[in-house]
Amino acid sequence: AARVTERSITWMMIAALAAILGHLFPVWLRFRGGRGVATGLGAFLLISAKAVLAAALVWVVVVAIWRYVSLGSIVAAATLPLLTYWLYAPGYEPPWRVSIGVTLAALLIILFSGYLLFSFQRSFLYQQSTQTCFDLAKTLAFSSSSWVLANDVAGLKELLQSFSGVTDLKRAYILSLSGEILGSTLPNETGMHVVDSQSQTLLQLPAKTQILLANTEQIDVAVPITAGKRHI
Repeated sequence: AARVTERSITWMMIAALAAILGHLFPVWLRFRGGRGVATGLGAFLLISAKAVLAAALVWVVVVAIWRYVSLGSIVAAATLPLLTYWLYAPGYEPPWRVSIGVTLAALLIILFSGYLLFSFQRSFLYQQSTQTCFDLAKTLAFSSSSWVLANDVAGLKELLQSFSGVTDLKRAYILSLSGEILGSTLPNETGMHVVDSQSQTLLQLPAKTQILLANTEQIDVAVPITAGKRHI
C-alpha cells in the first residue's frame, strides 16, 4: 500500500487493518483460529516502528512474568495507541487517521486475544473438572467392589454416604447389572431400578469408563466395577 499509493497514510492504515482482519479470521479456516498479533506488528512497523518495538517489549515483559501469550497480546495492544501517540513523531500529534487506525487495530487484537484467553481458561477448567470426576468415580468403583461382591447393602450405604460431602458432587450411585440401585448418595434411591433411556443404554454397552453427559452445568461419567476381569 505504501509503494502503490506513495505512502498515503490513509491507504496504509486500511491495508494494515485488512491484513489484521484477514489473519484473525482466515477464510480457509472458516473464520476461526487466526493469528493477527504478529501481522499487526509487521504492518505497523512501517507506520510507527518505535511504537511497535515498545509494544513488543511490553509483550515480552508480560509473557515473561505471567506466562500467558494472550494476556501479553492484550496488554501490548492496549498500550499501542498511547505509544503511537507519544512516539509517532515526538513533539507532534500523529495524523488523526493514524490514531483511529491504531485504536481500531488494538481493539481487534484485544477482543480476539481476550476470546482466546477465555476459551483457553474454559477448556482448562473443563478438562480439570472431567479428570476430577473420573478420579472420583474410579475411587468409588474400586472401594465398592468388595461390598458389591458380598452383596452388603449396609456397607455400600456407608461408603456412598462418605462421598456425599464431596464438593460439587450432586449424585453418585452404584448399579447392578440388572439396573437396580445398590447404593446412592441419595439414600431414598437405594433398591429402586433405573428406567431412563440413558441408564438402560449404559447397561447394554461394553464395560468401560465413559462420559455420559458433559456440558457447562454437569459432567456425568460411568466407571465399571470389576472383580478381576469380571464385570459385576
